[in-house]
Amino acid sequence: MKKDIRTAKMLNRLFTGIATLAVGILLIILRRSFLTVAFYLAAAVVLFGSAARLVAAFLQKPWLKRRIIGAFAGMAIGVVMFSFPALPRFLIPELFALYLLLNACVKTVDSVIIIRKKTEHLLPVLIPCVTYWIFGLILLFSPLYYLSAVLVVIGIYCILLGGTYIADFIRSSIPDPAKNRAKRHIRISLPIFLAAFVPHSVLTKLNSYLALPDSATEGFEDLSEKKEEEEPDVEIFIHVSSDGFCVIGHCDICFEGELIAYGNYDEASSTPIGTGDGVLLITSRASYIPYCLENNGTTLFSFGLRLSQEQRMAVRAAIGEIKERLIPWDPPLQAARRRNPSASETEYPDFASRLCNETGARFYKFKRGRFKYYFVMSTNCVLLVDSIIGGAGTDILSINGMISPGTLYDYLESEFLKQNSIVVSRNVYHVKDIARYRGDG
Repeated sequence: MKKDIRTAKMLNRLFTGIATLAVGILLIILRRSFLTVAFYLAAAVVLFGSAARLVAAFLQKPWLKRRIIGAFAGMAIGVVMFSFPALPRFLIPELFALYLLLNACVKTVDSVIIIRKKTEHLLPVLIPCVTYWIFGLILLFSPLYYLSAVLVVIGIYCILLGGTYIADFIRSSIPDPAKNRAKRHIRISLPIFLAAFVPHSVLTKLNSYLALPDSATEGFEDLSEKKEEEEPDVEIFIHVSSDGFCVIGHCDICFEGELIAYGNYDEASSTPIGTGDGVLLITSRASYIPYCLENNGTTLFSFGLRLSQEQRMAVRAAIGEIKERLIPWDPPLQAARRRNPSASETEYPDFASRLCNETGARFYKFKRGRFKYYFVMSTNCVLLVDSIIGGAGTDILSINGMISPGTLYDYLESEFLKQNSIVVSRNVYHVKDIARYRGDG
């Protein structure tokens, strides 16, 4: 990354941190009065911004109906906001209650899995589960009574989040001779409903760039860049697409020639709420990347980590511990071919069967442990990656236990922007240049 681009991005994080910190302080001090003023300002921005877009839409020829309708819709929202200034007093506590109840539902599913399958200790999950249910329901049915308390909690969170961004800027400016020290810290991350869409927003920016005439991928600031000439020891891949569930994304990790991914690849065990048997796949990087680009229609964002000897040993030990719990598993096509070698590929269109058939990937299930059963909101692909590289001193694990690939992307991006960090490279693998990735191992 060019130095001026890195500086601009880090300054953007600094200003974001300062603004978030200021909002948090004002929420704690002024509370309801600040909320009212902020809502009026937001209404003015929406109303006048939409009016400006409407004028621009009429001046541009030919007229685009979509832009005109969008501008009118924005103006209508601005008028409604001005007409109901008390709306946030009702809405914010209710939304906060729903967020608590979402956490409660996630912890409830985790608790049920632990009770039924005995994958880990129940108490560390049950206590936050009960807490989320109690406070979520209380807030849901008496939102105005607890509005001040909610604003204080949101203010504290904004202060911590802003402090995280400011600390990122400071660490990016001050050389750290101990950058490879394996020391894990608590990191305040974006709310899950914002972090989940971070990779998709970057993909949208990339697609807009590639749609420009005569654009070359090397000119896009978020594509390939190295801070060090040496090859990274670990690569983390984040998959994202423009539609479907992969809008939220998926991630996997490559270490010492092995690409490791975790998910509910046994589709027969999946449930409507996103649970099922946890399945680990191990394959080669060179075959996996082209397969995902061509067959899944995803774009892969890759971050490379340069580790010390101590960190490499920690990562190796974590992977070894995971492998001790594995038992081989055959996807449906391969299982059918054990009984009937002439079984047709068309009868088994699931991802695991196709990937195994085309790349020779190996699949495993877990004999025991928390990864034996997959849950999309907690025991997911990001948690597995975090469990592997946590010994290297990464800070991606969310405090409330809900993590998404967006949380991981935001963390790795912030680390890459720093001068002295273990994240030393970033690449984007796009289907437009599929030929370039074949054999890239």
